[in-house]
Amino acid sequence: VFTLAILNMLNIHGLPLAVAASMGATSTAVSAFVLADHYKIARKLTAEVILLSTFFSLIVLSFITLFESHL
Repeated sequence: VFTLAILNMLNIHGLPLAVAASMGATSTAVSAFVLADHYKIARKLTAEVILLSTFFSLIVLSFITLFESHL
């Protein structure tokens, strides 16, 4: 939602706004977990961050889809 607000302030509307907001809403790269697992560092924390970011990206993408015509 923060990304959406900034893009609106920059006067970006329509399809470019929807694409940029969608890209900003995508979850944390799974490659981060692969690295954490390989180096045995913060595996649980990395998995939790991926889970939370995926959850929040679903909320943001749903918001974008609902209000796509107004963007």
